[in-house]
Amino acid sequence: MGGRIVLWLWNDHSVPKTEVHTYLNTHSTHSLRDESDTDIPSPKPKKVKLKPLDEVVQAAMKRSEKDLQCKLGFFHCPEKADFQDRVTINNHGFTTYCTSESHSVIFFQDAGDYLALVLGIVHAIFQVIQDNTTHIFLVVNCYLMPMTSLPDPLACYLEFGAGLWSSEMQKEVTIVLGSQKIDHAI
Repeated sequence: MGGRIVLWLWNDHSVPKTEVHTYLNTHSTHSLRDESDTDIPSPKPKKVKLKPLDEVVQAAMKRSEKDLQCKLGFFHCPEKADFQDRVTINNHGFTTYCTSESHSVIFFQDAGDYLALVLGIVHAIFQVIQDNTTHIFLVVNCYLMPMTSLPDPLACYLEFGAGLWSSEMQKEVTIVLGSQKIDHAI
């Protein structure tokens, strides 16, 4: 019976394939199958189609290349990557803004100040394989902080990540490594 559920999930296009893979990896397929499930074909691996990084993303990668090398060891900015609409990081699903507005608004830790949280919108997600290691990156448009002359009524709740944010966005995108601390803002 469980095998039928997996096949149904695999054929249901509203369920992301990454969630089906996660389900398969966390559950024993032997315990899910009964005798009638032996004819279920195994899912075919996804073919990776690399697409070139656009100029904006390449420029952001070049700006953060030294920081990425410190975090990842030997790393060079790729020319092509595997772009995705959604990704699961630490059991949290994140999407691009075009895919889902509510799952694309994130907080992440600022590289310069580990206590500072940055609010932004995910515009692209891609993965790069270098030295047999897969690295996930999010391309984020960050909101600007409001002018300091404004009083912040949420200043006493900093431990909860509360704060005021401008509706204005930074002109340059920020590259966020998937292994950074990332969480949903909504």
